[in-house]
Amino acid sequence: QHFLPVNMKPSDTGDDWTHTVIPLGVGVEGLDISPDFSEAWTADLQGNIYIVDIKKGTLAAKLNAGLIGGHRLAFAEGGKYVALVSILANDGTPDNSKPEQMGRLQVWASATRTKVGDIRIGCQVAGMLADNVEHRVFVSCTPQDVVRVVKIDPSTGTPSVGPDLNIGGRPDALTFSVR
Repeated sequence: QHFLPVNMKPSDTGDDWTHTVIPLGVGVEGLDISPDFSEAWTADLQGNIYIVDIKKGTLAAKLNAGLIGGHRLAFAEGGKYVALVSILANDGTPDNSKPEQMGRLQVWASATRTKVGDIRIGCQVAGMLADNVEHRVFVSCTPQDVVRVVKIDPSTGTPSVGPDLNIGGRPDALTFSVR
């Protein structure tokens, strides 16, 4: 039995949620929701992207990204692009002795569902956060103790690796804060 605190409605506690299980690939982990709340994008470890229609609760599309180990996504540029990262090397195998060969980042045009960029970022990615104001994606590289900055060209979606933020302390999940 579930009791609501005084003056709370079911929508305040999530009691009005509808949960729908949608079978996807093995190792589906991270996801992001489009700014208009119409789609959820996620990826599996085998290199597929899954796009779920939130309103219908169904799989809208499955894309072959070819990015083995893909596990984090972020909508960028107000939903125009989706960045997807992998923690593995290009051939899908981890090699911790060569971190510069680790990790790739792809950029997809969300409207056309086409890949517009694919670069090696040289680290094992744990978390990702898009900054729509400065046209960049922050990527936490946990074993390397840095947050890598990847610029996203707002007109083409082309990614380029920028400077690192040397923060130490094994960064993981990222969020913005306002002072």
